[in-house]
Amino acid sequence: MTNAEENYRNRSGIIVMCMYCRRTQSKAGARWDRVEEFIQNRPKDVSDGLCDDCMARYYSSQKS
Repeated sequence: MTNAEENYRNRSGIIVMCMYCRRTQSKAGARWDRVEEFIQNRPKDVSDGLCDDCMARYYSSQKS
């Protein structure tokens, strides 16, 4: 496991990446960072998620 993976794998051993911007959720879940290493060479056990910025951008003001 790389140092980057240690900083971003959650308690279940999963790395969560935003499905839109590809930023990665920190281990503590408090922030989302762009980790070039993961974008260039996707590690095992990655799950798609949705960061706060993309949630607001794509889903906050949906109109009927």
